[in-house]
Amino acid sequence: MFLAVAATTPVPIHTTPVGVVLGVVFASSVITILWWMMHPPKAQAIMVKVKEGAERLAEVGGRILVGTRGGRLSQRLLNLACDLAQSQKTSLTAIYVVELPMTLPLDAPVPEEMRRAEQVLAEAEEVARQHNVSLRKQVARARKAGRAIVDEAKAAPTQLIVLGLGERPNFEDRFFGSTADFVVRHAPCDVILERPSFVAVPSSR
Repeated sequence: MFLAVAATTPVPIHTTPVGVVLGVVFASSVITILWWMMHPPKAQAIMVKVKEGAERLAEVGGRILVGTRGGRLSQRLLNLACDLAQSQKTSLTAIYVVELPMTLPLDAPVPEEMRRAEQVLAEAEEVARQHNVSLRKQVARARKAGRAIVDEAKAAPTQLIVLGLGERPNFEDRFFGSTADFVVRHAPCDVILERPSFVAVPSSR
C-alpha cells in the first residue's frame, strides 16, 4: 500500500519586533497564571499571617467588620470573625450591602432584597449568639458594595475587615473580585479575604 504525499511550497513566516514583544508578553502571562494556580499559598504561612493579624488586633483594639451575603462562604466568614472577636474580647458588626444600579435612586423600594438582608443578618446573629459574641447588624444601600464597606469601617473604630472573594476564581483586578479589591485599596485597617482559604492582606495605609 502506497501513501501519496503532495509536495507543498514552504510559506515564509514574517515577524516584526512588535509581534515578538506581544508574543513574549502573552507567553509570560500564561506561564505566570499557570504557576500561580499550581502553587497556592501554604496553609501554614497563611495561618501565621492570620495569627499575626489577631495579635495586632489585640494590641490596638476596635471592632471587627464582616461582610455577609448568605450561603456557605458567609458562614465560614462569620465563624472566623466570631472566633477572632471572641479571642480578642471585641464586638462584631455584620454588614449586608444592597447594591442599586444608577437607574434607581438609593432609597428605591426593593422589598425582596431587604427581606433577603434581614434573613441573612438574622442567621449571622444566630452564629454570633452561639459564639457568645456581641453582634451589630447593618444594612447599607450603595452603588458598589466595596465603597459601602469602607465607609462603614471609617464610621466607627474598626481594626479588621473579614470579606469573601466569592466561590469562583477571578483573575481580574489583581486576582481579586472588584469589591474585595476596592476594600483592600481603601480600607482604614487590615483585611482578611477568603475563597475558601483566608489570606491576611495588610491595607495600603
